[in-house]
Amino acid sequence: SCVAGKTWYLDSDGDSYGDKTKTKSQATKPTGYVADSTDCNDKDKAVNPKATEVCDAIDNDCDGKINEGICVGKTCNTVKKVCEAISKDCGNKKIDAGEVCDGSLLNSKTCTTQIPAKPKGTLSCSNDCKSFDTSKCTADKPKPTGKLITIKQNPFSTQSKSFDTTITANADTPDLWMFQIVRDSKGKVLVFQSEKITKLNKGKTYNSKLSYKTKGKHTVIVYDLLPHEKGSKVLEKKVKP
Repeated sequence: SCVAGKTWYLDSDGDSYGDKTKTKSQATKPTGYVADSTDCNDKDKAVNPKATEVCDAIDNDCDGKINEGICVGKTCNTVKKVCEAISKDCGNKKIDAGEVCDGSLLNSKTCTTQIPAKPKGTLSCSNDCKSFDTSKCTADKPKPTGKLITIKQNPFSTQSKSFDTTITANADTPDLWMFQIVRDSKGKVLVFQSEKITKLNKGKTYNSKLSYKTKGKHTVIVYDLLPHEKGSKVLEKKVKP
């Protein structure tokens, strides 16, 4: 009969607690793996469910909380990693000596000045007025450079009256629309086709084909409609029968 393998968890820091996201399944214990999967930071041996919580900015004992049950009657200075007495002036809406902020008074500091990599969000004053709370500062989403999409004209057939285009995403895109219009020599609209293109991941392509019936000279125009490239004309093909 077939024996089912047991799940083992990688223990990179050697503290006997494993990383639940890195596993192996086999009957015997592989080297460097353990049966436990409760380590919340497998790169730090001092952090595990049996560790003692200390004054810092880390969840030392993997219970989802930071600095709980320490510095009773005092405040934890996470920069110096020591418990300090709470200033009697903290909370008086005035930045006194020894304080860097007080309540909503942040001394012109923002997420940008404190953590340039996380310029968005809300900076606040810590409860001891000696440091800033940056836990709600967030990073900007990277913005694509140049055109978000590239539209390429594929071989055009006047015999089959078809117009093919390929859209390539230069970055992850939102949902977008593409409009294709056929006009006669006087500008009258003969064909109008719209397509919604669901979000494309960077490097992905979308192929579109416009088929129509018409006589005489005409023009095929392709427009894209994006949040930051509204109604830009991206292709124009003049056709002679």
